[in-house]
Amino acid sequence: MLTDAYDVEPAGRQKPIAFAGRVRNQFDRPGFDLVTAYEGEILIGFALGYTLRAGDTHWWGGVQTG
Repeated sequence: MLTDAYDVEPAGRQKPIAFAGRVRNQFDRPGFDLVTAYEGEILIGFALGYTLRAGDTHWWGGVQTG
């Protein structure tokens, strides 16, 4: 059985399409980067993200740095 990162079985093509839409909006953000991992010609993993602007951390509410 194929599951996503939250151990939930994908529901048709809705999840991949929604994910692609969210990522597409991030491509032009300053600091965006995408790293992929391949085994031969098969994509086996990826990581992506972008740098937050100073002060743009409202969703980190309550997180303390060491």
